[in-house]
Amino acid sequence: MSNTEQIQQATKDFGEAATASAHTFATSLQTIASAHADFAKKLMQHASEFTSQLTSVKEPAKLMEIQSEYAKNAYETFVAEAKRISELYADLFKQTTKPFEDLMAKNKSGLIVTTWGVARGSLPFHVDTFSTGSGAVRCAIYTRVSTEYGGQTD
Repeated sequence: MSNTEQIQQATKDFGEAATASAHTFATSLQTIASAHADFAKKLMQHASEFTSQLTSVKEPAKLMEIQSEYAKNAYETFVAEAKRISELYADLFKQTTKPFEDLMAKNKSGLIVTTWGVARGSLPFHVDTFSTGSGAVRCAIYTRVSTEYGGQTD
């Protein structure tokens, strides 16, 4: 296979990996957004129930009991939902990077994939990602500071 064909194949493979990653990212974000919405709905329900219970209380001791029960339930709900949502974020990262990991594992010849982007503040950068041949993946991030950003060119 010639160098041109290798580059074309690598570009095609990278495009497919990027597309799969973007699809997974979008699906995972929808799941996370639904989890946040469910959590907000639970909070509103608990607050509504708490308020209705408070309106029927006649004794200070009962008020303290209801309030402490509400605080306990709110804390337990928060911890459970925070754990669930953090697991969703971890899964998002794992599933989004999986197509690129598979691409690197497939190509053990040291392919370099360069991704261009713009960081905050409009500073251009690129990331070179390559397989070392032993299955390890290495990344190098480079920025290019030009005279229009007040720096010197590299």
